[in-house]
Amino acid sequence: MGSKDIGGGTVAEVPQVRRRSLADDARGSDDLRLLANDLAQALRDGSLYLHYQPIYESASGLPIALEALARWNVPDRGAISPLEFVRAAEQYGLIGQLTEWVLSSACREASRWKLELQVSVNLSPLNLRDASLVPTVERVLKETGLSPSRLVLELTEGSIIDRSEDRGASAA
Repeated sequence: MGSKDIGGGTVAEVPQVRRRSLADDARGSDDLRLLANDLAQALRDGSLYLHYQPIYESASGLPIALEALARWNVPDRGAISPLEFVRAAEQYGLIGQLTEWVLSSACREASRWKLELQVSVNLSPLNLRDASLVPTVERVLKETGLSPSRLVLELTEGSIIDRSEDRGASAA
């Protein structure tokens, strides 16, 4: 890769990306379906786990919350990217189960913390369309004893942007 002189400035050349064929898309769809099947099994057998990322208050520098992030390691494949397994969950109807697992696990663990930090759980835009979201959150809070003031439900900017781009592309 080199660069090109364009009007006095330099722009790096971008390598050409091979166009995906219908066969590539079908293979990708099959891979995603297999991943979704494996994810359904992982949700049943408990092979997912949570990793916590601290969120700090800018003024004091003290932690105020821990963001619960789902992680999944598969013995024969290694760590599966959350981007991949969340996409599979969204496309194959598992996002509600995945969200409930993260929510239940995070609230149960947070209820045992010595510090009264908040716990943040990410939601998919698809969760917002699910009428069972609010009753599920209420049930999990009741079952775990976690105060509602300690739970933060977060819709990430990236997911909003991704969804708005999807709508724009489909409207074209």
